[in-house]
Amino acid sequence: MDDIEKRYFTIGEAAKELGVKPSVLRFWEQEFDQLKTQKTAGGRRVYSRKDMALLRKIHYLLKDMKYTIKGAREKLDAERKPKDDKTQIRETLQEAKVFLESLLEAL
Repeated sequence: MDDIEKRYFTIGEAAKELGVKPSVLRFWEQEFDQLKTQKTAGGRRVYSRKDMALLRKIHYLLKDMKYTIKGAREKLDAERKPKDDKTQIRETLQEAKVFLESLLEAL
């Protein structure tokens, strides 16, 4: 990649990075209000870096954490609201546990 970081990604590039089909991303756009995809003048979807971070989070919640669509949507909504320290620590530890378990399975 060039010295200049890429600012926008096509639906094909985003899908490839996440390991899903483009139709999955179009479905997620309908299901997650938090995802606001831009379209070019020709009607092609483009994802910003912020969109890509959100797509990675959605993918993580659905595939790794095994959330339902509704559960993932609620989790993302809850993240917008301030949390107490204990709740934040508990969630961070749970996410670390899942990550470490996935590493162990990969070995």
